[in-house]
Parts: sequence; structure tokens; C-alpha cells
Amino acid sequence: IFFGLRMAEAKSQSDNDDQNVVITQQDLDRKEKILSRRTQHKRVYFGQSRKDVFRFKPTPISEKEGLFAVAEYVAEIVRDDYTNVERIIETPKDLSQPDARLQFEVEMMRFFMIEVGYFVVYLSQECNHANCSKMQATTKFRYRCSAHRKPKDCNAIQYCVHTLDLFTEKLNNREYNVCSPH
Repeated sequence: IFFGLRMAEAKSQSDNDDQNVVITQQDLDRKEKILSRRTQHKRVYFGQSRKDVFRFKPTPISEKEGLFAVAEYVAEIVRDDYTNVERIIETPKDLSQPDARLQFEVEMMRFFMIEVGYFVVYLSQECNHANCSKMQATTKFRYRCSAHRKPKDCNAIQYCVHTLDLFTEKLNNREYNVCSPH
């Protein structure tokens, strides 16, 4: 009980101290100077607001090194301006490796698959087994899901998930993916 009372006293004292703090223009200038230096290093700092976390221009792909260089480049391009689709899918001109163009295209497909997966999750709230039990093209023709041993009826979300699983398997399979290390 004694420890709890001491903690309550300390909390009320710190609340009073917070109310007496005055922020001057010098403090705001110092904060801006610190934040401007931080954006040069492409790091996330404690207390940094979400809008300031990725406030930097993408690094050219020729300056990137490592196993996930292309994936990092794609993420930076999308993060910079997700509305500029032409820029996102444009193959960079400064690719140095022989299979770099193919590697970039495969990485773009992976990124696209992840984004479509997010969209399917979003749609799953509206389209479920209760209100979308079967996918029908016309009154005579229905979509049959071939993800099962025997093709069967799936609702739209299950069909999308099964299709995404199939494409993800193909993208990550070494037999089909020439970009993966053997």
C-alpha cells in the first residue's frame, strides 16, 4: 500500500510539472533542426510522428546493396507516391545485374500480390459465405475453384484467397522463379 501511495504522489507531482512547461520558439527551432537531421539517415526514432517516418526520397537502385535491394527500392517508390502507377511499374534504367529486369518484374508481382491480399481482407467483411455463397457468371455458368482435388464451388473471397495462394506458390517456387538463388 505504501508503494502505491508514493507512486500516486509522484504521478500527481509530475502532472503538475507538465502543466508549468512553456515551449519557446528556440525549443521549436531546435526540434526542427533535430528532425531535419534525422530524415537524412532513413531511421525511425522514438517519438517520431507517422507522417515524418518515411519523409525521404527513394534511393536509386544502383546504390542499394544486399539481398532485398529490389524489394526495398519497390517499397520506397510506392511509399514516395503511391498514386503514380507509371513510375512504380517503370523498370529502373540503372540496373546492373544481367537478370535485374526480370528480378524487378518478379518483385513487382510479389508486391502486387501482397497489396491484392490486403484488398481481399478488406472485402472479406462485405462478401462472406452468407451473402456471396457462389460465384456465377450467368444463370447457367458458375466458377469452380480448382484449388481442391475435385473442383468445387467457393465463395468469392475463398476463390480469391485460393488464387493468391496459387500465385504466391508459383512466385516463390525455385522451379519457376529464375531470380531465386539455387
